[in-house]
Amino acid sequence: MQDMLGMFKDFVPKFVKQFANMGDVMKEAFESYIKEVNDGTFPGEEHTYDIDEEIIEKLY
Repeated sequence: MQDMLGMFKDFVPKFVKQFANMGDVMKEAFESYIKEVNDGTFPGEEHTYDIDEEIIEKLY
């Protein structure tokens, strides 16, 4: 599956046809994720949940 989706470029078996270039798509996604985490723009409020202090105290 990884070869068929083009997830790796170093070696492509002769018997495999690549139907996509997901390796580049994945690399771009990881780079965007890292940039947003480092910039402090991710996670945002829409990606988090609120939790009561009482529940947090029970966890510790």
